[in-house]
Amino acid sequence: GKRYNPSMIRVGIGQSMTVKDVALEHQVDAILSEHLDLCKLESSIAGYKMEVQRIQNDIFQLRKRVHALGGASPWPLSKNWEIRIDEETFDQTQRVYFVNHKEKITTYDCPPPPEPNETQFEATAMPEYRSYIGRIVKLYENQNLITTKLERCKITQAALLGGSSMQIRQQLETHILDTVHIVMTTLGTAGNRVLEAALKFEVVVVDEAAQSVEPSTLSALQLGSKHAILVGDPQQLPATIFNVSGRNTKYDRSLFQRLEEAGHKVFMLNQQYRMNPKISYFPRKIFYGGDLKDGPNVQRADYGD
Repeated sequence: GKRYNPSMIRVGIGQSMTVKDVALEHQVDAILSEHLDLCKLESSIAGYKMEVQRIQNDIFQLRKRVHALGGASPWPLSKNWEIRIDEETFDQTQRVYFVNHKEKITTYDCPPPPEPNETQFEATAMPEYRSYIGRIVKLYENQNLITTKLERCKITQAALLGGSSMQIRQQLETHILDTVHIVMTTLGTAGNRVLEAALKFEVVVVDEAAQSVEPSTLSALQLGSKHAILVGDPQQLPATIFNVSGRNTKYDRSLFQRLEEAGHKVFMLNQQYRMNPKISYFPRKIFYGGDLKDGPNVQRADYGD
């Protein structure tokens, strides 16, 4: 239920200025231009190292509290009880205490097991435990962010100390690709050297996969290690080819279509949210055999006004 902001990068130079900030080339230029002063760079490296050490210590302290909460009771507790950390003495005693919200009492003694018909809660479901887990997650995210900055500073430092500018640039490109969450590219750029040098991606998603020839799709799939998702619509236009003989050899057939014809399971998204029902009626009946339905938004009387 919380907002997730993945880091992303685009490989390849786009025509629009809107993609400039996430372009790999722009990101590398920004890193190199930010650290032109060796003294400031070394100061940044020292600061990042101290910050990482502080975060690791905070994580260690929070993990001790999580462990204490999780092991405080050998059984689930009734809904009236809650386990909390005794912050005043915890560093010395590792002690927790129990709060009974119904009777307004606290105790260091573990409450008895609840009755069979009572609502029960594990320690891992209690507010204080979940709060500490949330803080640990945020610390790990921050540690990864600081560590990434530290590693990029070290790569840039090597350049300022006489390293090959081309080699340093390649190292930065590979490092960025290995640390971001999402990498975007076109099929034409999927065979780029910098992508081949990066770690394999766990998941590769090919959009409009029904409109690309099979060899183009394969250039993207060779970047993945576990899962591939092809998204497309074989009922729409196939890949554009300019050689008639290509149609005779099925060169215009996409990998999506070939897998579908071979009996591979296809998951159909069966609602459309764009066309007015009067316009969608024909393709829904003729091309999709009635399996495609109109979404609730296009069925409103004021849709398209």
